[in-house]
Amino acid sequence: MTGLSSPRHVWAYRALFLGLCATVIAYKLLPLNLNDRGLPGPDLLLALTLAWLLRQPAVVPIGSILIVFLMADFLFQRPPDCGRFLC
Repeated sequence: MTGLSSPRHVWAYRALFLGLCATVIAYKLLPLNLNDRGLPGPDLLLALTLAWLLRQPAVVPIGSILIVFLMADFLFQRPPDCGRFLC
């Protein structure tokens, strides 16, 4: 591990990850930029999760990632797609 020996640090990073995911979801739910022009942007939630897993894979359990993406699918009214992580 990279200096994350105490459980306090692990839980702090887990809370930070969930807070950042909640912020990204809340931002995407806001009615900003209603005119559709140009190319769609990247999936920031997926990019944040992949970057977090590359930096500190032992901090965030797979269950919380699945719950975050399932809740995002429900909130964005997309069909639940848990298969994208099981490839």
